[in-house]
Amino acid sequence: MFEKNHMPPPLSEIGRPDSGSWGVKDWFSLAAIFVLATAARLLFFTGFYGSDEATYAEVALNIANGAWRTFDYVGSLRYGANLPSAFFISVLGASEFAANMWSLLCSVGEVVLVFVFARHLWGNRAAAFACCCRGSSAAPAARR
Repeated sequence: MFEKNHMPPPLSEIGRPDSGSWGVKDWFSLAAIFVLATAARLLFFTGFYGSDEATYAEVALNIANGAWRTFDYVGSLRYGANLPSAFFISVLGASEFAANMWSLLCSVGEVVLVFVFARHLWGNRAAAFACCCRGSSAAPAARR
């Protein structure tokens, strides 16, 4: 009925899976995605809103200044977010940008990891598409 030459390729051969080495085109794609994801997050950054972000920033500022206070609020115990924020506040100075640098790096890093994994599984074109889908989402841009 069908000759072997007329059969569609198996799913394992669709796309160009990672060959193990990165060419100039791959690195350029990754750099462009990094720049676009960072720009989108900076463009859509809304600043602090609500009491949670203010609490996190206050705790990070206290830690950066050497004051380890105790709080009753569980949000002040989020050391996975507060300690890196305190580090950036101590390095970059007390500012809203410094307090949110850790969240920005994590959000952009998420897009970069999507590119790396998708490129490994499906090739450069699919990785770029996956990053466009993930990177264009407004939710990570607005979250802290």
